[in-house]
Amino acid sequence: MKKFLGILVLGLFFSTNAFAGKVKPGSGPLKFNDETVKFFHIYITKKLNAELIKEYSLPGFSFNYSGKAFYANHFLIRGTDEPFIFQWDRSEVNLGPEKGLCSGPSCKYFAKKNKIVWKGAKEKISRKVTLEELKAILKELGFYDIGLAECVGDDCEEKQFMKKLPESAFTTPGFDFVCYNECKERNDETYCRQQCSIQ
Repeated sequence: MKKFLGILVLGLFFSTNAFAGKVKPGSGPLKFNDETVKFFHIYITKKLNAELIKEYSLPGFSFNYSGKAFYANHFLIRGTDEPFIFQWDRSEVNLGPEKGLCSGPSCKYFAKKNKIVWKGAKEKISRKVTLEELKAILKELGFYDIGLAECVGDDCEEKQFMKKLPESAFTTPGFDFVCYNECKERNDETYCRQQCSIQ
């Protein structure tokens, strides 16, 4: 019985200790997708409270439930690449949250207020930055790559031509290539062939 209690106490100690401590600035490779860039843009440019975080469908938490909106305190990354906005109940509080408040031991800072701190980068972002300007800044810092929806240089002409074609130009009788190309990004090719066959 004593052995069991000893194991139980050690287990509780190690499980709570994993979430103990303050969140620290992150480091290492990190790439934002378009959705995360949009979340970060809202974090930088909009004054928030808990109601607005919910209204904008943002991942995050605010202790400022329905009070006057203000710029959020921290933009965090949970796990490998999951964004999380954290806001205290007052704008002047800039203490880091405990790891337990952002649901995990791998929670790290990306930005404090409007200053990127990941990898030691000390890049302050204007509160009036546009989404396109933010994408350019994040690309320059290595946190974002231009998506397939955008084009650069000679590649633009081909993509603009593709946009002009009707949806039916990408299908053949018996097979939907648009469906197949979208499906194979997330699934096995065999599964996609079956799903995208037109009966």
